[in-house]
Amino acid sequence: MSVLGRYFGNVLGRMIACCWSSRWKITVRNIHQCFPHLDSREIAIQSFKHFGRSLLEGITLKSIASSPRVIYEESPCFKALLKVKTGIILTGHVGQWEILNLAIAKRIPNVHVLYQKIENPWINRLVIRQRSQFGVTMWDKKSQLIPMLRSVKRSGGLIGIVADQGDGALANFFGQTRPFPDGPEKLAQKMTLPVFWACCLREGDHFRITVKQLSPGSIKEQYVDCLEETIRNAPYQYFWMHRMWKDQVASVQ
Repeated sequence: MSVLGRYFGNVLGRMIACCWSSRWKITVRNIHQCFPHLDSREIAIQSFKHFGRSLLEGITLKSIASSPRVIYEESPCFKALLKVKTGIILTGHVGQWEILNLAIAKRIPNVHVLYQKIENPWINRLVIRQRSQFGVTMWDKKSQLIPMLRSVKRSGGLIGIVADQGDGALANFFGQTRPFPDGPEKLAQKMTLPVFWACCLREGDHFRITVKQLSPGSIKEQYVDCLEETIRNAPYQYFWMHRMWKDQVASVQ
């Protein structure tokens, strides 16, 4: 992103923080829960700036994913992923997850992504069009799960899931319990598929993609560990705005 792009992204992030006061409070509270020894307000504003830049980058996802700005960490796990015909990639709302899908699809054909349908039909079509490039196929997780599974079973492919929001069994996250979806682990067990953690972190003007293969038997726990480790390394790049602890009253403003 150019200097001008970073500037406008930062401005957009600050505007969102000012205008969306309820999410600002949730963000500060969530960060304080996880990093009580750090300045939660400073991390929060940096997180909103990152979010603002990410929104602007959404306009040029294809060109970014095709550019040298994307760095693939050529680890043994990434090389194993390249050889997989059918499998699952789990990620979270951390870094630039929008670039992740397209960058993976640049190296591996036939990527299927489950997504949450947006109520506004115009925005929904725009999001699908932006994400459906390089062979990525988008599937509404509520109405198209079965057709997607049939397609993958018939032709193979990688299933991409952002798995850090939703109901499910409790897991330990930053020393506290919060729900994480059970679906990805059940899907992997039912279809006997290999599972990988992947993320795309911002490094200045570049984006580094890292991959780790998860072993069967404790996929959810390993996923949460990978997510937490990634957030600890780059706390401002997490999407702190969602309600992680819904039963708690915000005490930090």
